[in-house]
Amino acid sequence: MAAAGFQTTKGLYFTFTLLCLVCLASSVKSDDELEKLILQMKQIQQEQVSVKANYESIGTHLRHFDDYLKIMEQLEAWVKKSDLPDDFPSMDGLLQNAKDFMEKLKTYLGRENEELGAKIDKSDEKFRNTMKLIKFLEEKQAEL
Repeated sequence: MAAAGFQTTKGLYFTFTLLCLVCLASSVKSDDELEKLILQMKQIQQEQVSVKANYESIGTHLRHFDDYLKIMEQLEAWVKKSDLPDDFPSMDGLLQNAKDFMEKLKTYLGRENEELGAKIDKSDEKFRNTMKLIKFLEEKQAEL
């Protein structure tokens, strides 16, 4: 009988040791995952700062484009009213080309701004999801 009791204790000791090793390995794996996620979070934050700066810069330029176009129209009106010599080169084509270019640039920047806005939204979502995962892993580690 004494030998059977010793075998049971030995089996429990082995099971307990194995369980401790599995928990320790799981904890180390969680530490590595947590470090990777924190690094990923920092990269997302850097990306957000860069993209938001570009977004704000383009937005500022877009707000001023209407003013630029009004100035171009005023210049065009002034040239038509002015008494320029007959041999003075015509500026109508030049001003029209400049206005057309400004319109195309405004359209292009508007599209770029929309794409950056979508990129910001996606980045914000990634950031929130990463933060949730980090909090979960930190709570899981605290329990261990």
